[in-house]
Amino acid sequence: MFYRKDAPACLGLYNVHYITQHDLLRELAIHRCDEKPVEERRRLYVNIKGNDFPKWWFDQRLQPVQARLLSIFTEETFSIDWYDMQFPYAEVLVLNFQTTVCTYKLPQFMEKMSQLKALIVTNNGFSLAELSNFSVLCSSPNLNRINLERISIASIFTGNLQLTNLRKISLIMCEVGKAFSNSVVKMSSMWPNLVEMSLEYCNDLVILPADICDLVHLKKLSICYCQELIALPEEVGKLENLEILRVQSCTKLTELPESIVKLQRLCFLDVYDCVDMDSMPMEIGQLSVSPANIAVFINNNSGKYKLSICMGSRLGFDELPRSVINLVKLEHVICDEETALLWEQYKGCLRNLRINVLKEDINLNLICCINHHLI
Repeated sequence: MFYRKDAPACLGLYNVHYITQHDLLRELAIHRCDEKPVEERRRLYVNIKGNDFPKWWFDQRLQPVQARLLSIFTEETFSIDWYDMQFPYAEVLVLNFQTTVCTYKLPQFMEKMSQLKALIVTNNGFSLAELSNFSVLCSSPNLNRINLERISIASIFTGNLQLTNLRKISLIMCEVGKAFSNSVVKMSSMWPNLVEMSLEYCNDLVILPADICDLVHLKKLSICYCQELIALPEEVGKLENLEILRVQSCTKLTELPESIVKLQRLCFLDVYDCVDMDSMPMEIGQLSVSPANIAVFINNNSGKYKLSICMGSRLGFDELPRSVINLVKLEHVICDEETALLWEQYKGCLRNLRINVLKEDINLNLICCINHHLI
């Protein structure tokens, strides 16, 4: 754990801690939950060793289980089909697995989980696994969040998987490139009400598909540590409700589309550590036309926006567009020492501007923490 006492006060990081949970604490929490009879547990943890299901699984097959949270872990030797079960009240399903084969099948009993709101699937193996049987999600009309880690999502676009209530999707270390480029089904028809999309460490992502820009309700688009990404679609200006755009540590990204200046609700722009970026859009100052402009980190009690830009760490340009003088609501720039020099000359025009220099020893995860803490 660590504590940043010297973090700028404007970031609201007085009590930011990073905590690693010891396995013993996890086991203790599971043990406490296991003290109650299975049918009474609100949180149910299932650790399947090999192909050995717990005895109660078979005893309860014909009786609904009351659990609201269901967490299942399977080892790499797990090789049989799921036995039927009834979890009609489960709102969160967590699947942690290891596998020696290339695919992992979602349990068929998910067809009966009509109250499911969140699905979290984590592959703990050394290689990517393709997730199959996505069709079971069609029986979960309340599903609003999906988190996938170390998964190939190719099959998610093969059928007409319409999840009209899905609001957030997070893909971490996933294989997404082929699925995005070869899909004949538009995201806007599959996830018409998507509000947040997060892509992290997706190393096969080269070009973000243009149909993402048809997600008219999208408010947050976060693309971090995707180091093969070379371009955002020019149509990004169509995302009229977009408030947050993060492309942190996309080291091959050379520029932002000019249409970004059309995003009059943009609230947070992060281009930190985009080392190949050689310029900013010439008319970036147009983002100050409306009250909701660029890079909101925090709101004070009166609701007034305090504006910030996060950029720096060896950016590939040595001057800012002159239009930045129009960013009259800009109050904070969070950057490295070299980028701070670019902004110093505009402090006379931008009377509320404060420049906060991130020290080199600050872990880049601090910026991620800022985002989660304040939004």
